[in-house]
Amino acid sequence: MIIKNGYVIIDNKLVKKDIESFITTEKVEEMIKEYYEAGYSTIVITDHFCTENIAWNEKVKKSLVGYYNAKEISKKYNINVLLSAEMEFDKTKPNHYLLYGITEEFLFAN
Repeated sequence: MIIKNGYVIIDNKLVKKDIESFITTEKVEEMIKEYYEAGYSTIVITDHFCTENIAWNEKVKKSLVGYYNAKEISKKYNINVLLSAEMEFDKTKPNHYLLYGITEEFLFAN
């Protein structure tokens, strides 16, 4: 989701569908620079949440890689980066849900 002059645009391209295929830091910077140059002040990172069978904290860490990259790079462009996630609860049927307003602390605690 991108916020510009009161308008909201959805954009979740920082991570490919396969959670192991994180887009490079260079690609993240290219994306942030593009939005910065277009006049955007805030972007929301909506990456797919890790569904691997690993410990919860490890899932959260893997899921936040794109967000962490964007947060670091955004300092260079003075653009706000907010966190959200795309989750699915039943792998047998399509059911993707976008979660907005979450925090790192919430994810690690829940």
